[in-house]
Amino acid sequence: PFARFARLWTVCPMAAAASFAGVLHVTVHSISDFTDAAGFMDKTDPFVQLSLGNETYRTGVKDNAGGAAIFSEKLSFNKQVDENILKVAVFDKDTISDDRLGERDVDLN
Repeated sequence: PFARFARLWTVCPMAAAASFAGVLHVTVHSISDFTDAAGFMDKTDPFVQLSLGNETYRTGVKDNAGGAAIFSEKLSFNKQVDENILKVAVFDKDTISDDRLGERDVDLN
């Protein structure tokens, strides 16, 4: 499975004096090669969740998109100096509980 995204830093001039390093902008472009079916006659409804430190954001859900979807959504994090791992997870949205389709940690160093 593959999730495609880009990252862009905006650095805060006061970052050296505090633990705030700057704003991290992440664009979730797309996913591909994930499972297509979520049950009998049902396709997966994927969304991507990103976590950095104590902040967690997610894209919108792509209803019945299956294992490949285009998101083109920008998410922004207030990155602290000691937060160096961006957690990326892809889920299938379900009524009762969401199913995790895959996950990956991205080292920001």
